[in-house]
Amino acid sequence: MTFSIRNHVLHHGGAPVAQARTPNAGAAGSLRSPTLLVMHYTAGFTGASAIVTLTSRARKASAHLVIDRDGTVTQLAPFNVVTWHAGASKWKGRSGCNSFSIGIELVNCGPVKVRADKKLFPEVAPSKTIDPKDCAAARHPNGEDTPFWQIYPEPQMEAAIAVARAICETYGIKDIAGHYDIAPTRKRDPGPAFNMLSFKSAVFGRDDGEQETVRIATKKGVVDKPREEITAQDLLANGSQTIQAATIVKRAAATVLTAGGLTAGSVASDPNEALQQAQTTAQSISDTATAVSNARDSVSALSDIWHWLGTHWIVALAVFCFVVILVAAYYALRGASTVIERRVDDGRSGANVGRL
Repeated sequence: MTFSIRNHVLHHGGAPVAQARTPNAGAAGSLRSPTLLVMHYTAGFTGASAIVTLTSRARKASAHLVIDRDGTVTQLAPFNVVTWHAGASKWKGRSGCNSFSIGIELVNCGPVKVRADKKLFPEVAPSKTIDPKDCAAARHPNGEDTPFWQIYPEPQMEAAIAVARAICETYGIKDIAGHYDIAPTRKRDPGPAFNMLSFKSAVFGRDDGEQETVRIATKKGVVDKPREEITAQDLLANGSQTIQAATIVKRAAATVLTAGGLTAGSVASDPNEALQQAQTTAQSISDTATAVSNARDSVSALSDIWHWLGTHWIVALAVFCFVVILVAAYYALRGASTVIERRVDDGRSGANVGRL
């Protein structure tokens, strides 16, 4: 499956892909020299419903492409036009990712939960059920307690890889990120069922002739496959049978992964160790956040105390004086008791001397 781009329009088989122009976009030529490709999920079930939403003026949201679960691609805006897919976002120090990124929406309902009757239902539509075969057991890096996520089927992944290759090659894009990566406090798409590391490995080629492989976890164990031979089935997240892949190259990778400062080489050499390190780092971050939160609560508590004292100083002064009086009385009584005991002891000593 190959795609090409002509005049900022995606083509397949020599003809433009389906077009459904969205009004929620910038002027022609408003997107100049894009440097980032952002992957999203639609939080829905069909491409048709996603297109209706993203072309509605009332919703004020859009993207450049929608890729349905069967691999059908629809373009909503030319690639040289800004679309409203990122919202408040930041990537590598640059804010407002809409102005320098291309957005792709993958039809996927996202998080899946378990009902009391043990049936699975999509979070976006609790009244519906979803086939367990269409779900993967995965944990989101944001730590949320959502056990299952809808998978991305093979035809959809094949189309996404091919489209991403065409876009990155045409515009010289070197970065691919998820919506969660650029807006982690607001968004969670494309979710943990989307294997971002292996997706990027499949999209980006190498031009220096060096061998490149991707490490994939399968039922038969961990295997290394040449990047050119990676298929969408290999990248299909299926519970614990697919791990985040890492690129193995002959020369050492200097790039550091965002999670825990791990190098790509270390992940490739021992994925279990890398996962453990990442989990340790995540726990450290969580502990730090907890400590900061506790400290903030303590400061807030002290602030409340001082505020109370400032507004009830007469009561506070009276209590303070009362405590001082009690302490003074205690030590006065203790002193008097000591004097009496000494007099008694002196008297007994005198009497004993008289007897002698």
